Amino acid sequence: MNKNSPRSAAHRLWALALTAVFILGAGATVMSVTSVIAKRAAQSDDLAPAPAQEVRTLTVEQAHSYTVERQFFGQVEAGRTATVSFERVGNIIDIPVEEGDRVDKGDVLARLDTRVLEANQQRLDASRQAIEARVELARLTTDRQNNLRNRGFASEQALDQARLELAELNARLAETRASLAQIAVELDQSVLTAPFDARVASRSLDEGMTASPQQTLLTLLEQTKPVLRVGIDPELIDSITLADTLEATIAGQSRKATVKALRPDLDARSKTRTLLLTLDDTQAVIGETGYVTLQQRIEETGLRVPTAALQEGVRGLWTVMTVIDGQDGQQQVAVEAVEIIHADDDWAYVRGTLPPGSRVIAVGPHRVVPGQVVRIRDATS
Repeated sequence: MNKNSPRSAAHRLWALALTAVFILGAGATVMSVTSVIAKRAAQSDDLAPAPAQEVRTLTVEQAHSYTVERQFFGQVEAGRTATVSFERVGNIIDIPVEEGDRVDKGDVLARLDTRVLEANQQRLDASRQAIEARVELARLTTDRQNNLRNRGFASEQALDQARLELAELNARLAETRASLAQIAVELDQSVLTAPFDARVASRSLDEGMTASPQQTLLTLLEQTKPVLRVGIDPELIDSITLADTLEATIAGQSRKATVKALRPDLDARSKTRTLLLTLDDTQAVIGETGYVTLQQRIEETGLRVPTAALQEGVRGLWTVMTVIDGQDGQQQVAVEAVEIIHADDDWAYVRGTLPPGSRVIAVGPHRVVPGQVVRIRDATS
């Protein structure tokens, strides 16, 4: 077939025509899109610039000291503790209290068998009465002998004998009375009573057992005035005086505590001074752990900023965002590096490149960057 035939020429003409039409259509499309973009760009030039972001600032001033809350732990103790025991040997016949019981001052805690003592008391009382009768007789005899001697009917020897017999009987009477007094003391010692209002902490003996002198029968813990014993830093002692009211925390509850005593010696292990605090809560459990909160003033120059204004920096430093006045009169964001001296939940005491009087962005410093234009809202000092 001949390549230069009329059909081949027609195909080439159609291909050239279609190519020309495609090129013309693409050019028109490009011109149309360009026109639209140019119009939109012209419209955007007429739009107002975005408003400056609002920030809340706090003006910081230089301080020369800051206050730290320190907690010192200790243990709740009974105001008074007594280990009760008998002072004489005897058989226990009654212990009317159990562990955990409350007792009032003067309540009977235990009794010993006193039958032997009571029998001796009766015997000595009878002997006392007999001696008293003999003393009366000896006194009358002495008086008679003295009258007879004065009249010359009695010798000096008879009078002396009557006087000495009277003296001997008075001595025996005094001895008997002393024995009765001793029995009265032993009878009194045979009954144990509570020395103060307390709760029975422990019981070591039971009825029927023999009590020995100084053998512990009961342990009593005073409940009316529990004491919190804590070790305090010696540097804070000068700020505490007797009868001061401090804040103590026991079992998560805050209680008022009054300074009762301050020991003068230093604890060898903890190197602290022992402080005794009387609690106003009689329900505090003996042996429970508690702590007292004290304020310590530390002299050091720095600035106080909100912890929300801090952002972590590099090499252990922190940064704060501040607002400064730019050259064009606009307010711009700047950054300062600081070191934290002390911090709590809400505030931090810092030092660094932050000058006094700076306007620190107190809330949301992460939402701005250095050099950004901002507008201050709700400035405080």
